[in-house]
Amino acid sequence: MKLGFGSSGWSVFVVIALLLGSCTSPNDSTIAESPVTDEIVEPTAPAVAALPAADELTEGLVRLDGKATVEIKVGSQTITAELDGDQAPYTAGNFVDLAQKGVYDGTVFHRVVRDPQPFVVQGGDPQSTDPNVPTARLGTGGYIDEATGSERQIP
Repeated sequence: MKLGFGSSGWSVFVVIALLLGSCTSPNDSTIAESPVTDEIVEPTAPAVAALPAADELTEGLVRLDGKATVEIKVGSQTITAELDGDQAPYTAGNFVDLAQKGVYDGTVFHRVVRDPQPFVVQGGDPQSTDPNVPTARLGTGGYIDEATGSERQIP
């Protein structure tokens, strides 16, 4: 006789096996008896590190209010894109700021996914201007802010 389990049958089997495997006898010597009392013990909350406020995360970042149109020259072709500062004020502001500083000049599009069309094109890594940087590392570089000396992070 052959027993057949579908994928859900195996799931049920595994759950039952885990439940049965974790059961212990009430006479198991490793179980400590808990005294019954009328005292109510309030659970303690785990310690949570305070998160920085939103204004702390965005302090010193360039913000785009409204929309901006940018033209990206690739060889003899021009790509026109609209940035929406109302939806992504710091991401759009960062892009405009870096473009104005010339950070993207000479960088390459190192990731192009063509299917489904259009899906994604990724470029602008400052490392891509150096032909000695392996292609596998592109997409990991960031802009080092001259004011802070550290990589600019957009929350």
